[in-house]
Amino acid sequence: MSKIREEFRKKTVKQLKCTNCGGEITVMAKRTNYVGCNFCGAVLDTNTDEYRVINQLQPPNDFPPKSFLRIGMIGNFFGKHYMIIGRTRWQSNYMEYWAEDGETGWDAETWEYDEWVLISEDSQYFYVIEDASGYAISRSYTPKFPNINQGSNIKDFDIGKNRQLLEYGGSNVLFFEGESTYQIKPGDAVHFGMYEKSKKAYVVESRLNTEGKIKEIEFFSETPVIYADMLKAFEDDDTVKSRKEEIKGKLNELEIKKKKRKTTANLFFIACIAVLLCFFYTLYNSGDDFLTQQFPCSDCGKFKIVSDKQPEAVVQKQSVGKTQKQTSLKKMQPAPVKTQSPAIHPDSARTILTYESGELISVDTKDRIFTIKLSAKFAGETECFVVLEVLNDSNEVVQQIAQEFHYYVEEGSEDDYVDSNESESKDFQIDKNAAYKIRLITDMPEKNKDQITFKLTLNKASVMSSYFLILLFLFIFIWVALYLRYKMTKTGKKL
Repeated sequence: MSKIREEFRKKTVKQLKCTNCGGEITVMAKRTNYVGCNFCGAVLDTNTDEYRVINQLQPPNDFPPKSFLRIGMIGNFFGKHYMIIGRTRWQSNYMEYWAEDGETGWDAETWEYDEWVLISEDSQYFYVIEDASGYAISRSYTPKFPNINQGSNIKDFDIGKNRQLLEYGGSNVLFFEGESTYQIKPGDAVHFGMYEKSKKAYVVESRLNTEGKIKEIEFFSETPVIYADMLKAFEDDDTVKSRKEEIKGKLNELEIKKKKRKTTANLFFIACIAVLLCFFYTLYNSGDDFLTQQFPCSDCGKFKIVSDKQPEAVVQKQSVGKTQKQTSLKKMQPAPVKTQSPAIHPDSARTILTYESGELISVDTKDRIFTIKLSAKFAGETECFVVLEVLNDSNEVVQQIAQEFHYYVEEGSEDDYVDSNESESKDFQIDKNAAYKIRLITDMPEKNKDQITFKLTLNKASVMSSYFLILLFLFIFIWVALYLRYKMTKTGKKL
């Protein structure tokens, strides 16, 4: 960096003494017409032999820099070395556009910022805009459609399309130090308009003469830069190295913060995987079967047949359907159906069989969730409607499954298509030291009675899968929030 600084010194235009206080002043840029004294705040005209004082601004101590940037620092930007040669403190009074919930409007705002001038070894320059929120690199811009804002609208500098201004107003000089290509004095003002496109701000600035007419118009594009990037651009500067511990601490703080956030996000990601595995384990793990009972319709003699009738199936299904929708299940007692219908054809005849367990099933478990599963196995194509009831020792229905089961095969051009529904399950909570019995009511075609076998399984496994599913969604939400926060923690890259 010392060699680089020497190269800049070789390109020094002139050395002079402040005619106001005698302080040493170095002029770096050929285009510099005015220079501000770093010691007393006087503004000198470099084009006069006596370097006369044209303005007296307040001393620099009244307007200290907002961060680590200082005049004379050298940074690396766009593959070149640039030196800071000037700083102007501006205060803006402007109108800011807002849009929310379909409504729009303008608010009056005040903004204070520093404009740093940087120059390269080949006399190229740009500006760094610095305010309380961070930095932006401002570069001179040549528009294809140059225009100034008319009220709150402006034409896009590239395509000429009308755009909504986000800000417009005026800025006034509060303080100046270093070098400038134009005369700066307290109260100097520029008028500006700004719109945004592709994460850049496009600004037009106009300066007025003493008669209020526009004497100069400039166009700029501004790209936001985070603190860490700006810091890295100047990391080789001698001034920055002298404040190494302070600046390194801020940079390390950003790095540590990002690492912590990444670690936290990774831990929650691992937790999401673990909960997902637990969910699938509990979903497909049937646990211990407390009761398994088969009911082959072809072997009715082994079971207690309460009824074997042939009423209209539609009436029975409607009754069962209503019972299924009740929150508090009542004892179901199908009323006998009397009909004077003609004889039923054997192919369309239906039969209703009711099986009921003769003994009570005792369960000595407190507040336990059980899963009851009813399945049908078909030896051929057929269908049936089944109602499974769980009754307590008072013969009251406490739980019920009502379901239509079927099995059909449709021939296709290539493969046969199987349309089937062969199982249904439901969770319920049992009482302490309770005793239950099972009642099974079936409605099926008479001719297919020998092709159907029912299986009842009462499972002790607790229904943890639903809890793990809820926990999984919660952990995924937290992980996404943590991951986004980690990605938004920027530590910067080399400019």
